[in-house]
Formats: sequence, C-alpha cells, structure tokens
Amino acid sequence: RTRRHFVLVKRQQGPHDTRLSSVVAELNKRSRICALFNLTAKMIIRCWVVLGLLVAVGCSKPCCPGHNLFSIEEKQCDGYPEAVIQVNCTDSFFMLDPNLAKEDAFTINPQTGVLETNNKPPLLLQSEDYCTTRIVYEDGTITVQDIAVACFSDDKSSTSEPFYRFVLYSTCLVISAVFLLITLIVYLLVPELRDLQGKCLMFSMLSLCIAYISLAVLQLHSTTFNSNTCVSSAFFTYFWTLAAFFWLNIVSYNVWRSVIFHQFRVPDNQMFLWCCVYGWGGPLLFQIVALASHHLPEHNLIRPNFGVSTCWFHGPAEKWTYFYGPVAVLLICNFVFFVWTAWCLWKGCKDQSAPKLRCLRYKCLLYLKLFLVMGITWIFELMSFIVDSSSGFWFVTDLLNCLQGLIIFLILVVFRKKALRGLVKRRPFGFNCPKKWATGVDEESEGMLAEEEELSQTQIRT
Repeated sequence: RTRRHFVLVKRQQGPHDTRLSSVVAELNKRSRICALFNLTAKMIIRCWVVLGLLVAVGCSKPCCPGHNLFSIEEKQCDGYPEAVIQVNCTDSFFMLDPNLAKEDAFTINPQTGVLETNNKPPLLLQSEDYCTTRIVYEDGTITVQDIAVACFSDDKSSTSEPFYRFVLYSTCLVISAVFLLITLIVYLLVPELRDLQGKCLMFSMLSLCIAYISLAVLQLHSTTFNSNTCVSSAFFTYFWTLAAFFWLNIVSYNVWRSVIFHQFRVPDNQMFLWCCVYGWGGPLLFQIVALASHHLPEHNLIRPNFGVSTCWFHGPAEKWTYFYGPVAVLLICNFVFFVWTAWCLWKGCKDQSAPKLRCLRYKCLLYLKLFLVMGITWIFELMSFIVDSSSGFWFVTDLLNCLQGLIIFLILVVFRKKALRGLVKRRPFGFNCPKKWATGVDEESEGMLAEEEELSQTQIRT
C-alpha cells in the first residue's frame, strides 16, 4: 500500500510578512481591549441597575426564611411551619399590602432602613419594627409586590394621629354613649314620648350607643386583640353603626309620610312591624353579604378585609362598598325627605288645620336638627376620608362626630318641652324635677291637643 508523505518546508519570511504579522498582532491586541471594555461596561450597567433597584425598594428584613413566602391559608411561613415571623412586636402587628390598596404602598430608605408609606400623612417605621415578604394565596398565586408586616405600637410609629387623640376620641365616644343611654331612660320613663316616631328614635339611639361603646374599645384596645377577636369586633361595630343610620332613615321617612300621605292611615302596630323589618333587616343583609365575602379568596377586591391592617375595613374600596356608600345613600334619602316635607309645610300645604300644621312644623324642625347632627358630621367624616385628614379642622369635626350623643340629648330632652313636662309629671326615681320645666309653650303637644279638641267638638255637633 502506498503511503502519502507530506513534507512541511519552512519558507523564508520576507519584509512583507513581518509587516503583516505586526498588523495582525495589533488587531488582536485591540480586539482583546474592546472585549474587556465591553465586559466592563456590561458589568457597570448591571451594577447600576441593581443599585437602582436597591434604592427604589430599599434594604428590608425578610419575614420568613428560605424563599420568604407567607401562606395566608395556613397563617405561617410557606414551607417552614415552625418558623416565626422575623419582627419583634410588643403589642400586635398589621400588614401593609400595596397589592390590595394603593395607600399601603411604601418605600424603604436604603441608608436608614426606615419604611415610609405613600399616603398622607405618611406612616414611618424603623427597621426593627417591620419585615417584608410575599403572600401565597389559597389558590397558589403569589403577590407581585412585597408586603410589609409592621408593629402596631404608638411609641414606635410616627403618624399624624398621636396616641392622645385616640384617648380623646374614646373619651368623647364614651361621653356620647352615656348621654344616649340617659336619653333612652327618659324615653322609657315618659310614655308620651313613646309613639311610633319615639320608638324608632329609641332604636336609633340604642344602635348608636352600642356602636360608640364598641368604637371606643377599638380605639384603645384593638392592638391587643388577636385575629378572631379583631374580626368579630369589626363585624359587631359594623352592624350597629349601620343600624343607627337605617333607623334614622325611618325617622325621616315617617316625618315625610305624616305630611305628604297624611290621609292614608296605617295602624301604628302594623307600621312599627314594617319599620322593624327595614331597620334591622337592612343592616343584617349588609352584615350577611360582608360575612359571606369575608370567606372569599384573600385577593378578591370585594372582601371587607377586616383585621388585615386594623379592626375595620382595609382600603377605600372596601370602605365605600360596605360603609360609606350605603351611609351616603341613606343620608341623601333623608335630605330629600326633609326638603320635600319642608316645602310642603311652609309653601304648599293647604289641607291641614292651623294647630296640626304648627305641630308638624315643630316636629319637622326637631327631626331636621337630629338629621343635621348625624348627617352633617358624617358628611365631614366622608370629606376627611377623601381629602387630607391631617388638618386641625378635621380634628374638630371628628370631635363633634364623637360627641353626637351629647348633642342628641340636648335636642331630644333638654330643649324639648314635651320631654321636660313628662319628667315633671312622672317624677323619675322619686326625684322632683324643677316645676319651671313644665312652664312655657309646648307647640308639639298643645297643637295635637287643640286638633283633638276641635275634632271632638265636630263629632259632638254631628
């Protein structure tokens, strides 16, 4: 077999070959420099991106070990059942979840580690008072943005609502509850006050009294409640607060009905039964809807989210859906009832006797004052919720809102001759009331007596 042999012969390099080698070497050197420069540039760009992310998000302490996920269904760190959330809270903690509410969005200072919320006024938390994590929902989905688990402690957080304000609000709420209770006792002692309208007023005052006591407890002690107590207290307060407005709506409707449809008589017992169905059934219906939606998936927008951050609704969407929206509708209805009634009594009412007209005007003004007390203060409450509530003006309106019970007592008892005369007549608990309470003109009662006397004389002539 023939083999092929290859012989390599080294050729002598000429001057052109030497010059070509130099050019190739120079090109290789420049290529290595460019490659190194490109690599360095990419590293610099990546470093700037990472630094930008760190500045935007901040350096935060993870709540859970491993992949730092918290399971809502199991109420523990996902994959680490024995792990404890890495934040040391002396009282209790709440969650800032920007995935559910925009006002819960926050930034973290990379130098100091201080967390600051984006709402007004902002909430400031030191690095040892919070940790961050992501939530795993019951269906397995994971939140896009991190949430913060923060300590609920007044001496560690800085807000526009210092602790003394919560104490002051709670004190005013208790004062209101006491005067509402006194008003209820007066109505129980004076039978003349317990007509159909008086019974509706009593239920409205009872509901408001219970709601104020519950709100006072929540203002001071909600941070010490566990999750179940917090949610139960929120549902309890929600029902009684709504009930107060539903019964006030019944009062407004009765004033309107007695003027506009006074010719259509309905027995008081039957009318009171329908009032109870509406007055208790309306709040109960909202309560059932809120309770049912409470068990929907955690990231559903229509959940009330009681206990997520506080023992009340979590974000503006929840507050408007379940509370501010229904209250606003009821207040608008009350306003329409009173405007319609006032126009009829002062401008268009021609088929009423003078005593009856005087009595109806007095009652309309009486319950209009009650509507203004409960309506205007809650309108201010809605406005302070929409705009910045850090102003001192809203502090005054909040105090007036908390003192509604005292103002209602003044309107329904102190400045109402029918109530004072009834107390003088009944001598409650053996106490002799001042006789001057029985003096003066009582347009409310004397108008009705004059009408009854006129009616009886007409029947005698007949």
